[in-house]
Amino acid sequence: MWASYHDPQQYVEGSSEGVFRMKPVVLLLAGLMMAGPVFTVMPAAAATPGEIIAARQANQKRVGDLMDSIQKALPSGATAASQLAAAKEIDERAHLIKGYFPPGTETGGNTKALPAIWADRAGFNKAADNYTAAFDKLLALAQAGDTAGFTAQFAAAGAACGACHRTYRTR
Repeated sequence: MWASYHDPQQYVEGSSEGVFRMKPVVLLLAGLMMAGPVFTVMPAAAATPGEIIAARQANQKRVGDLMDSIQKALPSGATAASQLAAAKEIDERAHLIKGYFPPGTETGGNTKALPAIWADRAGFNKAADNYTAAFDKLLALAQAGDTAGFTAQFAAAGAACGACHRTYRTR
């Protein structure tokens, strides 16, 4: 029965049975779209400091895993284009970095973040901007299929990671 509601062939073959079955759903959706302002999305409950710390650790672990995969692939002759998905995900995650360090997440959750992040927010933001810019460039080179440029930029992106870690993360 489910397939008959979603089988595109029934519309092509001229059967109107599926159309009539879909009519209540279409009407409901149309009604909801017209009543849009009546329905609002409730904001999620505020994350606790522990949840934010866990999220940032998971984010950075994923970035590290992706960096490791690229680092292993490049010496094997991988092309920039073959690393596009990894570069894109790292770049997306890099753009989240500043938001993972709000006040109140200085301690707890086995964080390795140093107090310098909050004491020198301008310096941290500059390091985060450099990190993001390095991965923006890495992504652009992957999209362009420039393997030589990608390989060189991968080293520069790694250096941007290290620069931030040296100042703002315990070892």
